[in-house]
Amino acid sequence: MNKNWITRSLTGIVYIAVIVAGILLGGSYFLDMALILAIPAVMEFKRITLKDWHGSSLNTILDIIATGLIISSTVIYDLSGILLALALLTVIVRMISMLYNHSEDPLRSITSSLSVLVYIAIPIAMMGMIRWVSPHLLLLMFVLIWLNDTGAFIVGSLLGRHRLFERISPKKSWEGFFGGMVFAIGAAIAAGEFFPEYFELTLLQAALLGAIVTVAATYGDLIESCLKRNAGVKDSGNLLPGHGGMLDRIDSLLLVSPCVVLFIFLFLL
Repeated sequence: MNKNWITRSLTGIVYIAVIVAGILLGGSYFLDMALILAIPAVMEFKRITLKDWHGSSLNTILDIIATGLIISSTVIYDLSGILLALALLTVIVRMISMLYNHSEDPLRSITSSLSVLVYIAIPIAMMGMIRWVSPHLLLLMFVLIWLNDTGAFIVGSLLGRHRLFERISPKKSWEGFFGGMVFAIGAAIAAGEFFPEYFELTLLQAALLGAIVTVAATYGDLIESCLKRNAGVKDSGNLLPGHGGMLDRIDSLLLVSPCVVLFIFLFLL
């Protein structure tokens, strides 16, 4: 058996276990899980987008603190109403701090920090908003992301002929995209039908949720692939053996999470 396959499988099992445990146990466990996803992703994002980045810089530390505050506001205390206020406060602090940093391009520095907030911190914080509505719905969201990836890989490997976005990701195909969508929609419908006590979803809502996750997950993956291609790197990092960096693992989540929040506000509340 291929050693890399064993390493990849064990890493995937631990990754899934951490997420499932965090969602189901809630409280500080959920916060720890969210920060485990977010903080390495922030550092990887800055590494691949800033050529002269170094992890101990004041700006990086401020970005990590801002990320932690924003995530904590929704994950632990359900203070989703102050999410925007915290985001704005951290932007103000960062804009002031760049006045005292003579070694970095001010525009590039503040743009990087704003990107961290919008691209990583806020989407992960939105997991807390979803969990306050239903921890089971949040867990289902992750399951749909994973099944979409699985379906896209299986169908794409067997039937993939037409490239989805060859300039950014040559291996993705339209066949894989629709294969992943079938898996995601089927799982969402099954969840609504077989576990109505956990998921109050009509057939149409479940199908729509599966389709939303597929589209958002695909674009999330493509966005990160575009960033890596621009930086000339294959993986965002090497934190997860056999999987690359944390950003490689949560790229889909970063677009899916806001879309699911929008789905909840439009169709479930």
